[in-house]
Amino acid sequence: MNKEEKRAYMAVYNKTPEARALQKQYSQTTQGKATHRQGQKDYYNRIKGAYGCFDTDTNECLYVGGSKSVNGRINNHRYATNNLNQAAKHRPSHLALYTSLAQHQSRDWRVIEECEEEMIKTLEKHYISIYNPIYNIHK
Repeated sequence: MNKEEKRAYMAVYNKTPEARALQKQYSQTTQGKATHRQGQKDYYNRIKGAYGCFDTDTNECLYVGGSKSVNGRINNHRYATNNLNQAAKHRPSHLALYTSLAQHQSRDWRVIEECEEEMIKTLEKHYISIYNPIYNIHK
């Protein structure tokens, strides 16, 4: 079973009542809680650097950003783009960006380059000048 087949199998299995019961039982244990917290910490804090949103049809760069937690920031952008009502409540300053990005049906968020925390803003400005993204306000 290759990686994609296993991923598809697990997606179906995880929706079964048996799997949900086992997951709930495990997540309520001390070890399960600790594993979950560590997984969140690893997931949200592992990549620092520049990221971008690209139109997959044209490969045009739509937006470039930089963050100390790229994975978390990309997930925030994805969620807000798909849930504009929530974005209007929580990040009204970014609503225009999310509305514009939502118009692109085929968009892909990518990590452009990893860097140290001190270089994030410099790297973000560098990639804005290279890609000239259409939805960055501070071009």
